[in-house]
Amino acid sequence: MRYHRITINLADDLRQAAEAVALLGSSSADYEALADAAVLSGQKQIAAARRLLDTRAAWMAGTIARRSRPELGHSGLAAQQGFLSPEALIQKWTGSSKGDAYKMVAVSTMMADAEAAEKQVEAALSSPDADAAEVAEFEAKVPWQAPIARAVTAGTLSVDAAESIRSGLGQIDAAVTAEKLGAALEALLTEASSLNADEVFKRARRMRDRLDEAGIAAREKQAYDDRYMRVYRLGNGDVRLSGLFAPEDGEFVLSTFD
Repeated sequence: MRYHRITINLADDLRQAAEAVALLGSSSADYEALADAAVLSGQKQIAAARRLLDTRAAWMAGTIARRSRPELGHSGLAAQQGFLSPEALIQKWTGSSKGDAYKMVAVSTMMADAEAAEKQVEAALSSPDADAAEVAEFEAKVPWQAPIARAVTAGTLSVDAAESIRSGLGQIDAAVTAEKLGAALEALLTEASSLNADEVFKRARRMRDRLDEAGIAAREKQAYDDRYMRVYRLGNGDVRLSGLFAPEDGEFVLSTFD
């Protein structure tokens, strides 16, 4: 029942957010006529509406991905439409980048896994036949990323920030347990609302490094070993550049390019 109530509330939130944005105006001239205070509040309203829309975009991406599973073969949704992957279908129909399509599918998969696990817990809690051991077993299956999924569903965390946290904190391994990642996530979510997606990723990456200090040297060496840059001339005289850089080198390249 909790998920049903959340869905109803989110539908109301989306309608109210869309109405608030619509009232801002319908042209550049309308926006130029706004007072400074209205501009600042309007920017926040647009961001809130976009987060709520992106939540739905993630749900839809997840649905497309599940209906395009490799085991479905040519009967999968993406294959029926002539695409090799759900990401390719999403990219084509939304006009987004390949990276954005993959991000949407990754976040939506995380959200679906968390929601399914939490529904099992709710079902066990509401069942008169369930004992404490059974409930605990279901609770143990709830992924540590569940708070990320809940925040995206509620519209308080953007899909971009969710992916920054997911990729920045990384996965469970021998040194970093779900409990450690959950504690780091709790601390990070309290800060996320005041950070942009790039800042969230950097903060999450630093948290991961603190949790796994022994693995830092190995990851840095791997990143260093994986570096490459190729520059060559094509037959028509154009010059093509391709490369892979370690994070620090990459930041320099990005800042120079910008």
